[in-house]
Amino acid sequence: MRAFWFFKKHDIIYKKLTDGQPKVIIAKRLYCSNINGCSGCGKTTRLQLNVSIYHLWYALKAVWLFFYLHYINKKCITASYESATATKNPRNAYRWLTKLKLALPIIKNKMPPPTNPLQIANNISLSLLYIMSSFQDHACMPAAFQYAFQSHFLNQNLTT
Repeated sequence: MRAFWFFKKHDIIYKKLTDGQPKVIIAKRLYCSNINGCSGCGKTTRLQLNVSIYHLWYALKAVWLFFYLHYINKKCITASYESATATKNPRNAYRWLTKLKLALPIIKNKMPPPTNPLQIANNISLSLLYIMSSFQDHACMPAAFQYAFQSHFLNQNLTT
């Protein structure tokens, strides 16, 4: 078991959200030091912060707001996307929905099992409500998920 004092700050990972806006810190790299008398393993690990989704231009809160408005509040795709992103063309909305459908089994696998698994088996709205119930104290459920599990909410390996 590694003690926490072996971890040394190594690097910061930034994401530039739009032109003219400052870079945002999305992750930090930590080095498990094995020099100067430390008995660490020598590996570099990534500490994922909860502000961004890998390979998406929009911030995490905008993507979550779109999912929330569409699946929980039952708004149409166009209205949900316009409310979440302040843009009229919902071309990314369909990509996001596909990414969520592909990532949901992985997300549910990381969560503790529900009392009635058949209830959320094929229903995206109920699945999101179940996941939200696990992170009640957080306004942005994907941010809490990413921080808690150190895993991307929408898996970067899933292609659309």
